[in-house]
Amino acid sequence: MGCKRCCGLLITCSVLLTGICMPAGAVKATENIGDLSCLSSTEWQLNEVSTIYPRATGKVDFTLSAKKTAVVGDRFSLSPGETVTINCSYSPSWADLDFGLIAPDGLFHYVSANGGNINETISVDEWGQYTFAVRNNSSVNVQVVGFVNY
Repeated sequence: MGCKRCCGLLITCSVLLTGICMPAGAVKATENIGDLSCLSSTEWQLNEVSTIYPRATGKVDFTLSAKKTAVVGDRFSLSPGETVTINCSYSPSWADLDFGLIAPDGLFHYVSANGGNINETISVDEWGQYTFAVRNNSSVNVQVVGFVNY
């Protein structure tokens, strides 16, 4: 009886220690996004206020300056046929925004939004590292909130 109890206690302790000692990680926004020469007329605004986790749902909540593009979060890997769903609202609702992905070749593939919200899914054609971005074509600052699902 004492041996069973001792073994049970040992197993319980090892399970608890394994769960407690597991490291937790987070993704930090960076400035390394590749060649953006195709967007040379656009000024970039890097936002570290939102972190997007690969293969998950990332919350976005930031103010985007007039005539700027926000690169939000780290690059993440996608394979051909995989999708990214963008579900965001912005204010003022009449602002002209483009939501999309910066592809491995540096091109910005986007969907134009109107009416203060967007709920669109973008499918990728090639494997590589992508970055979520929002471009403000308006002459006013815009508040953006929502979720991006990878």
